[in-house]
Amino acid sequence: MKRAIIALLILTIGINANAASTKGKKKKAPEKPQVETPCSTIEEVDVLAMLNPYDNADRCFYFMGEPFQLIARNVALFSLGSGPGAFAIIHFGKESAPVTYFQGVVRGYTTFTYHAASGADKTVHWLRALNHEERKEIAARQALRKKSVMGNTSSSR
Repeated sequence: MKRAIIALLILTIGINANAASTKGKKKKAPEKPQVETPCSTIEEVDVLAMLNPYDNADRCFYFMGEPFQLIARNVALFSLGSGPGAFAIIHFGKESAPVTYFQGVVRGYTTFTYHAASGADKTVHWLRALNHEERKEIAARQALRKKSVMGNTSSSR
């Protein structure tokens, strides 16, 4: 009964139940996040480090760091460098996750919960690395927005 209540709570608050399962089971790598449109702005990684993992959806961030642990061929756990508990899972789509260093733009998808060796369930950011075409589209949108703001400013004088 207690286990059923816990499972219901996990599903209710949106935590990946498979990732928060009991010890001893082989963990599957998270599935590729499905993100349709690029973000309108790109924020600094410091914002991501201070952000609640539940608030990262559809926000883009500049990111650079070293993988803490490879989870699968295209998924890695990265340290955000802002404290002992600040980590993020980054999915690299069809590309292999870097083994030494990554610098690029990532997009927030949701959270990922895993069972740590200490016995505690840890919830971290779940991000997706943007490809070159998505980064170009974001840059084009930012240029259009900047141009329209400049146009509105000059016409209001």
